[in-house]
Amino acid sequence: MWRRLLQYAYWTIRGVRDIPATVGAFELPPNAKLSLVSKTKYLRALQNEPFLELSDSGGLVYHVEVNIKGKNLDFMEGPVVAHIDGAEHVLGTGLDDYFNSAWWMSKSEGRFTLPGSVGVLERGEGHLVAYRLHEHDPLLFTNAVSFMWQNGYEFETGKPIGNPTSLRATFDFWVYTWPSAPSQGASGADSTVPAKAAAE
Repeated sequence: MWRRLLQYAYWTIRGVRDIPATVGAFELPPNAKLSLVSKTKYLRALQNEPFLELSDSGGLVYHVEVNIKGKNLDFMEGPVVAHIDGAEHVLGTGLDDYFNSAWWMSKSEGRFTLPGSVGVLERGEGHLVAYRLHEHDPLLFTNAVSFMWQNGYEFETGKPIGNPTSLRATFDFWVYTWPSAPSQGASGADSTVPAKAAAE
């Protein structure tokens, strides 16, 4: 049986044991686990949706990818917002800003090492595939994180910017997690950094 399996199976063993793994300048705890969290959702115009919700652990959001397809590109105006341990952080006032571009990536799409896109596809319909690695700006959390995105945006008067329509959006997150560190209380340590990193 094993001999038969060996005809069709291949193994690759790589890496060195007992060497710390790092994301940018941050050293991951030895008990960190990498998970893929994926969510696909059909959104109405101006609907806001949490695509990532984690709690009761510390961690780091490392890699984000999107695949969004609608009838036009007006969904690009939707803000990208993270809630890290209860505090709100606007990561981009639109999808193009978050993925390090502008003008809906139609004039400045890029394929860079950390952020970028494979382009605005099927321009007549509005299809975006893009990625961002949070390597130099890791999104660290000690207890909870959520990642929100809104399909389009509206002025203060309530009027939408452009004409956002219903669409299908898929967000993929690669997230490192580890057990929550004890609260730092009034010590003044940064609440978004695990105790080991704060002590250093």
